[in-house]
Amino acid sequence: MHGSGCRWNAVASQAPWVTITSPSNGEGLSSGSIGFTVAANPQTIPRTGFIVAGNGTSSATFTVQEGGACYYTLSDGPVIAIQPSGGTYAVSVTATSGCVWSAVSNTSWITISAGASGTGSGSFSFTATPNSSASDLTGTITVMNQTLTVIIGTPQGTPSTGWVSISGSEQQETINMCPGAPNPCWATIPNGGSITVTVGSESFGVGYSCCSDPASSLATRLANNINSTTLAPIEATVSGSKVTITSTISGAATNYPLSVSYTYNSTYYSSPAMTASTSGPTLTGGTD
Repeated sequence: MHGSGCRWNAVASQAPWVTITSPSNGEGLSSGSIGFTVAANPQTIPRTGFIVAGNGTSSATFTVQEGGACYYTLSDGPVIAIQPSGGTYAVSVTATSGCVWSAVSNTSWITISAGASGTGSGSFSFTATPNSSASDLTGTITVMNQTLTVIIGTPQGTPSTGWVSISGSEQQETINMCPGAPNPCWATIPNGGSITVTVGSESFGVGYSCCSDPASSLATRLANNINSTTLAPIEATVSGSKVTITSTISGAATNYPLSVSYTYNSTYYSSPAMTASTSGPTLTGGTD
């Protein structure tokens, strides 16, 4: 870089995410080196920056290209519950275009049987060996920054169970939206919102508005949401406004935590129109 004795300097051009770390000038050198660091790219779009080295008379440009951030999600999980008989199951991976991923089993009884790696969105399959022991088993599969927990039940155990009961009545009020004005402007405002039920690490939500969503309708839609989730660790039945939740496998590990949360129109109302109560803080009765 430049002839002997020539002064030179390096400057990162139009790239605040590129920082020169080594001394940015030299003298009396026929060649030299430039140290630099590149900040992590928080966006999915790749970016390009430049480092220019020169002395005002001549210069050289070095291009720095950085790939976009990689994001990964799995179609199932974060918990999959399977029967003691084991079997082979497929999981879809959604990944940013061009991002490489791999699926790695962290457990001896789980084998990645197909699609152990890929670029961009894809899928993999895993095979779980049968469980004939008196205890349920828990293992994990790692896909980059995602962890999939696999529970295989025991043939000698019982499943856990619990319930969520939805109550309340739909609300709407007619409100003067122009207080203090010569003429009122009335508007009917419903107290719409949602109820979210969390079982273990899985969450299931159901929204409502006014005035076509009685408690029994919400319970039915909540049960449908639970039952439509692929490989969910629970299943649901409904009677009136009560949803009974049962683990899909047997074992003590299925005594999942159980909780509910709400959203509502807090601008005009002080509490939700519809709420839910649970049978307790966990599903119970699962034994090995």
